[in-house]
Amino acid sequence: MFKKNEHPKLAFMGFFWLFLVCFVAVSCLGSPLEVTGWTCQRAEECGEKDTYRCQKGHCERRCVQPSDCNGAATCSEGWCSPNFLERPVASHESNHEQDVSETFVDQSEPISTDQSEPTPTDSAESIRTEMLEPSDPNEASEKITEPIPSEPPLQETDASVPEPTIELPAEIHSETIGSCTKDSDCPSRSICLQSRCSACQKDSDCSATYGGGCVAGSCEIAARQQNGVWSWPTVAPAVDCAAYRFPPSGYRAATQDGIYRLQPPQATAFEAYCEMTYAGGGWTLLLKSDGSKDTFRYDAPLWGQSTPYPASPNPQKNTTEAKLQSYATTQIKELLIQMADNNGQPTRSLIVRHEGPSLRSILQSPENTPFQTRAGYANWLGLVRGGSLQGYCRLEGINVARNATASNGYIAKLRLGILANNENDCGSIDSFAGIGAMYGQNAFPVYAGNANLYVGPNQPNIQNPRWTYILGRELRQTKSLRMRDNAYEYDDGTQAPSCQAYHLPPAAAFDNGVYWIKPIGQSAFRAYCWMDTQGGGWTLALKSHGTSSTFAYDSAFWTNTTTHNPNAPDLDTQEAKLASFHQIGFSQMFLSWQPLNGASTSRRTLLLHKSAPSLQTLFQGNNTSFDYALGSEVWKSFADGAQLQAVCEQEGINLSNGSPDDAQVRVGIFADGASRCVSPNSRIGMGAAGQSCGQRGDITVGASYGGTCTNETPRHAEFFGALLIR
Repeated sequence: MFKKNEHPKLAFMGFFWLFLVCFVAVSCLGSPLEVTGWTCQRAEECGEKDTYRCQKGHCERRCVQPSDCNGAATCSEGWCSPNFLERPVASHESNHEQDVSETFVDQSEPISTDQSEPTPTDSAESIRTEMLEPSDPNEASEKITEPIPSEPPLQETDASVPEPTIELPAEIHSETIGSCTKDSDCPSRSICLQSRCSACQKDSDCSATYGGGCVAGSCEIAARQQNGVWSWPTVAPAVDCAAYRFPPSGYRAATQDGIYRLQPPQATAFEAYCEMTYAGGGWTLLLKSDGSKDTFRYDAPLWGQSTPYPASPNPQKNTTEAKLQSYATTQIKELLIQMADNNGQPTRSLIVRHEGPSLRSILQSPENTPFQTRAGYANWLGLVRGGSLQGYCRLEGINVARNATASNGYIAKLRLGILANNENDCGSIDSFAGIGAMYGQNAFPVYAGNANLYVGPNQPNIQNPRWTYILGRELRQTKSLRMRDNAYEYDDGTQAPSCQAYHLPPAAAFDNGVYWIKPIGQSAFRAYCWMDTQGGGWTLALKSHGTSSTFAYDSAFWTNTTTHNPNAPDLDTQEAKLASFHQIGFSQMFLSWQPLNGASTSRRTLLLHKSAPSLQTLFQGNNTSFDYALGSEVWKSFADGAQLQAVCEQEGINLSNGSPDDAQVRVGIFADGASRCVSPNSRIGMGAAGQSCGQRGDITVGASYGGTCTNETPRHAEFFGALLIR
């Protein structure tokens, strides 16, 4: 029955134990063996050395996520750790796609059913050696000649001793690790090459099964689109869009907007739109609302229900109303609110900071719950093209509401957004911007967007219903920060190329402060990072005093690479120009102003959409517009009710008609009383100049309208301004 060899007894005992392993592990059906939990003394006894290790007397296999291990092991610090002291071999119910070991059953030879116990003289060394050696040396392709020492006795594991941190190898060697017929027969992210499980050699080795490329001998998993839906090809769907955009090591970040398959914890899988580009990406669509319909008015029962609407909601970001499964299942740290109209204008966006288990949970908050970080009056007003809000009260947050004191009994309420009034007591609110609105007894049919019932004598009310989308994301931290020389950096002593890179994973920083910034190919420098407002990740580039000539319109600082006070990187009132001005590219700009005079000294912000390789490059160019105009009402509210001429209004970068006496602005808006802006005599912005018609030439940050050419009341405002980019 057995082939002859020099050690018939050892051969018999070797095949006896091999049979037992085969029977218990895979019922002799040829399924791959799972060795995690087997006892060992060195790594070679477990399998391929960069896939397995011998840890505390037991075999462990590499893993990326829990599904890489079977139910008796846990993925901890990159390894499948047994959940108990001595792991038996896997039963015949083992998943056939588990990892394979180097020991396989040769079914071409019959196997004895003699299950007699080995004699006491059969040592562990002789039995294990016989199992690893073929019975006929002439047929062996590789023979183990080094004796294998006896296994040490099992020792109780001290649970109080933490597992050591295991560094992943720089590369995975290409030794084969078992037979196979397809990639799924092999350990995670290895491939089946010529019927043997092997490390990958080139990107094309990985594309068919994993959708990614070959990185240090291991296949990188990349999201793949099938039937219009993106998902990981070989593992369970990610929990949300942020988990696709910022995946763990071994996965390729998804950067394509579109429909993705998601599966939050304790929930069934579903599909939802993922916004992967705006403000770093990772946004999961939660809800879509038609602002002219009352589907999502303030008191609609849909807000409190966890079930989707309709029963099978359309996951696309389109003009079909829906409340997706993500509404009640996606963890939130930031909310992205977008509004669009139907005339081809760009979708407008703002971000508020608010944490919660889901949007449904957040909306269970009490009335008038403020956002953890607000967007601000001017940014809500700028969310709607042609928007209009009254100037006082300004209640911003969640479930904002005020009972009216007027005899008509109107009640203004809003699920997410801002309420405003023409009196500061908030007693009779007449305007709002946001989603989930209700005003009195449906005074006008606007449930998402912007409305202003009272705008002045003999003026009609403003109604701006908008298609509104609510998206959310959670940024998960996997890398810590440390403080060095009063500035943050990664805890390994490296620096990110921008504040946006710190705000996004792996650090997922939300703390405002000074950080070390190191653009690619440049030296590190310090700059303030604004992390908790408007999506975070804003890098300070320039600070300017409102009546200083340092950054007046014709200053060379706007077009050169010379820094100014680089050792003043904080968001304070000391003028400075940092290296970020000419070293960091961006797609958005952020103005932060603080009044120098007047009762209010609160800081206000304004989001501007404009992209360039650097600010220096942008200001070296010609007059150019923002991606979309905010409108004079937004700019006037940003500058404490400043005044502008009404006939010609232009906003953008490097605004000038060529005359140093007329209004000039590096970033902002100017206006004229005549068409074509041939002689603009009023302005709001940063890097300003001009003295015609009573303008104040000394105001370089703020607003100035002399009014002497039209016999109007002069209006001037001075600010300390900061310019940030993302």
